[in-house]
Amino acid sequence: MELLDKFNALAARDAELWVRSEISEDIPQFARYLVLRSLWPDHIDPWAHNAGTWIGHAIKAADSQPDGDFAEAGRALGRAISAGVSMADLGAIARMVAFETAFGVLNHIDEGHDPAAGANAPGWRLVETDADGATTGRPVVGLHEDILSMAPPGPGAAGQA
Repeated sequence: MELLDKFNALAARDAELWVRSEISEDIPQFARYLVLRSLWPDHIDPWAHNAGTWIGHAIKAADSQPDGDFAEAGRALGRAISAGVSMADLGAIARMVAFETAFGVLNHIDEGHDPAAGANAPGWRLVETDADGATTGRPVVGLHEDILSMAPPGPGAAGQA
């Protein structure tokens, strides 16, 4: 019940399923949930919700520093706006790119190694820790499998037309 209360306190959808999996399969679902829960509101959706802000900054940065990092992207955004593409459309595209990037990073973390580095190369592993930072020994895996299910519901949600 304590674990269910933790999930519910963070407004987890399907909290009971997360808890049942953690208990019956010994998967650190609460740790997985904590990794995934902020990706949409903090790193994916703002690209659509705040499109005017970041597009304006990118265009201004390209104007003030023509050789700066990502200046070509700022110029491309300026051309798109001049051609009549709406900031909402650009934001929707950026949101999709942010999702694909987050998915790719999670998948890479889940892979645990660089296949091109050879058999003797080190790998990596994300592991659960307790509140004091000591490892529990349970790997936090399969993150890419659940990122889409964490998308906020409603119009514009991932996977909807």
